[in-house]
Amino acid sequence: MPVMQNPLAPWHMWGSSQIVRVNPVAGDNVQASLQLLRVNYRRPETWSFFFGASVYGAGELSDALTIRVAIDIITGVGRSVFSTENQFLAGFPQFVTFFWNLAGGQNLTDLAKKWTTVGSRVQLDDTDATDTIRPEWIVAEQLQAKARVFVVAERAEPELTIEVTGFVAPRTHVRPEWFDDRNMFRGNETGGT
Repeated sequence: MPVMQNPLAPWHMWGSSQIVRVNPVAGDNVQASLQLLRVNYRRPETWSFFFGASVYGAGELSDALTIRVAIDIITGVGRSVFSTENQFLAGFPQFVTFFWNLAGGQNLTDLAKKWTTVGSRVQLDDTDATDTIRPEWIVAEQLQAKARVFVVAERAEPELTIEVTGFVAPRTHVRPEWFDDRNMFRGNETGGT
């Protein structure tokens, strides 16, 4: 009996880059990106991550502009689920947050890319401002990441293109089928380089 293989390797959902286009107007302009990644690994694992964001535009700003990219994760093991999403309450960061504070007259083609492999600093004890942690790994069986883009402008500005990227990979990737005598690897793993 032939073995049916999935046409896509399982990690095709373990990361992506999404584009968000924003036309800044006076006040808050919120755009949510599409889902960055979705993992359903079927067993608990420890995951490393990479999140990044780039802002592209043409022309100069007429006034100050603030861009905030917030990335949140939903992690779960078994029937438990935890979301890192906060509504930007003071002292409560998102899992990863990138900021650009731009001045009037600044050229939109000169903006730095931002990226990280650690999460935003989280305060663990409200009574001790030094009791913080920056997560480097995620423990999950199911894992999703989404991004939201917030733009605060004093007046209408040129269109912005914001690219948000997220990737995850297991810290140890030992799969049970690697020890199968028939050498049947799912997900086309044998052809990798």
